[in-house]
Amino acid sequence: YLLTIDSLNRDPESSYHVLEIEHPSVKNALEIFNQTFVEEYSELIISGEYFYGCPIDIYEKTYSSRLLKFKTEMPVAEDYDFIVAELKEGIFKLPEGFSLLDYAHIVKLQVNLRARFGFLQNRLSTSNFIELNADDTFEIRCYTQLEAEPEFPYFFTSQDAYQCFLIYLNGCTRDLQEISYLKKRLQSDGYIHQITDINFIEWLNDVGHLTSDEFTVLYEAGQLNSLYRSSTDSRIVRYNAIFSNISSD
Repeated sequence: YLLTIDSLNRDPESSYHVLEIEHPSVKNALEIFNQTFVEEYSELIISGEYFYGCPIDIYEKTYSSRLLKFKTEMPVAEDYDFIVAELKEGIFKLPEGFSLLDYAHIVKLQVNLRARFGFLQNRLSTSNFIELNADDTFEIRCYTQLEAEPEFPYFFTSQDAYQCFLIYLNGCTRDLQEISYLKKRLQSDGYIHQITDINFIEWLNDVGHLTSDEFTVLYEAGQLNSLYRSSTDSRIVRYNAIFSNISSD
């Protein structure tokens, strides 16, 4: 797929450049591009072959063999060096040619890449964390002896609030209304610092609290519903029962 896109991009007379203007053949050309992608994507999944943006199960199964090959080619390398090389390949940014895909295909790739990032983060030493930049670059930071490693996510205000959050989350559905209520209530009660809805959803996915389907539904919604729209009597009662255990300072 990408080789075809690259070849067409080099040819000023190709249909790839026609796509940039209103043209009768635009729909047909896009269908051909998307069909080519779907066919190759399906073939790679069936073969279990690694590719950038592959499903997380394939990524995990091929990780060890790819790590071994990396170390064979670079005998002095360690696991850390391989993780850095993987991150340099890309984190969340998709190649330019993928912009021609239908939105559903793009979301699938984005979900896969977020799962890949979470897997790599977990492979790092607990004293390291990946700091992302806006341009898809990164830096790996280390917690120093002077700054203690946090026991809970940075946007939670306390360990107790985080523990109660986990209790509530583990016993609820992950649909739009439930997650909306939980996040907006935490925000309203001051248990979390300011974090956008999308960043909250992405964090839930990165740490494994969402399935691919759940993440897709929440992400496509664009934002969570308000506390007023998502509140129900049962949610309020359950939330109050769990969070009443937090002692007030």
